[in-house]
Amino acid sequence: MASKRYKVGAIGTAWAAKSPLPTFASYPDVELYAVCSARLERAKSTAEQFGAPLAFDDYREMIALPELDIVYIGAPVYLHHPMTVAAAEAGKHVLCEKPAAGEREPSPGNA
Repeated sequence: MASKRYKVGAIGTAWAAKSPLPTFASYPDVELYAVCSARLERAKSTAEQFGAPLAFDDYREMIALPELDIVYIGAPVYLHHPMTVAAAEAGKHVLCEKPAAGEREPSPGNA
């Protein structure tokens, strides 16, 4: 019996490209399926680098993909909470860089 191939959508390209994305590629039952960044050009570049067929600049659009099984969240910390909730509500498994909380944007003096 063939095992399931899990499709991953990754949000965030800066940190993700250094560690999690190459790690996902090393597992035979995992396919990096989509990449999302606030900058579409960066999402497309990272998707091409790691062989993902899809790129997005809106995480909600990516999360809505019915074929997506797992969402990796490596975006800035203040975005973890809304992205994690959205992915969970869409029925996706969620891998979130810690901390998983942080509901407000950084203030200009603390960014």
